[in-house]
Amino acid sequence: MSYLSVALQRAAETHRKTQTDIANLSGVSRSFISRLMSGDALELSDKNFTAILKAFAVTPQTQAELVVARVVADEHGLDAAVAAVAPHRPLARTAAFTSGDAPADLVRLATANDSDVVLVDAPPGLDGRTVPESLAAVVSGCSAHVAALVDRPGTADGAIVVPFGGGEHDWAALELAGLLAFAHAEPLRLLGTRADARGGRRDASRLLADAALAVQRLVDVDASPLLADPDRLVEAVEGAGLVVVGISPRWRHEGIGESRRALVRRARPPVILVHRGPRPGPLAPRASRTRFTWTIGS
Repeated sequence: MSYLSVALQRAAETHRKTQTDIANLSGVSRSFISRLMSGDALELSDKNFTAILKAFAVTPQTQAELVVARVVADEHGLDAAVAAVAPHRPLARTAAFTSGDAPADLVRLATANDSDVVLVDAPPGLDGRTVPESLAAVVSGCSAHVAALVDRPGTADGAIVVPFGGGEHDWAALELAGLLAFAHAEPLRLLGTRADARGGRRDASRLLADAALAVQRLVDVDASPLLADPDRLVEAVEGAGLVVVGISPRWRHEGIGESRRALVRRARPPVILVHRGPRPGPLAPRASRTRFTWTIGS
């Protein structure tokens, strides 16, 4: 059996597509797809190969266009900025420009392109007592979700983990994590708190089940539950490939939140911190759901 046939079989299993699905999405005959996946030595044209690859692309309701922009302080850095974004073509639209007010220009760019998510590098001081002014300005001015990436090597084969307590920004984090898990065929784990018998609090598994069902309305991914003690959040994400977490709803007064500060400071995988924009997303929270919180031990 050829490498291509094995790869097609695995892709079909990952994305839950039948041979008929692949044929319909690619425009290639089902009999050809069947023979190809069975290991027959067939000549595959560039046109058919591209068409079959497109069959495993993100489905129309979750398609997204990527815009990559590099903003620099003055014209001396402009050539380097253009060179930095160039490799992202043709998978993304790219731009580089100078700005005396980068947050305001990012908001303008997001608004002009009707962006759903704005992803920025985490600014210095993100783990401080207040949210850095540059990030707060983007969050306050943007109708889109805003996500700040704390980049680290992570674990290449680790799952995408969402610490989930049911807050409004947690739902935005879940939305982004679900799309990433689907696009990259990575496992999705929803992390909640264990029960506290002395405090009379049940575990978060019922909330995680609600969240898993909700994300499956958006994309075809399985979201499995993971429970941890409230003060063991950092340890619970140790083997993750990526952590996506919502910002504290009280971010204007207390910064990103104590548990998120612990992730930014001590977690091994990369962390994306998400703020839900005022525009309702497909996973907007329901006010009636119980919320769960994390505590950070000394």
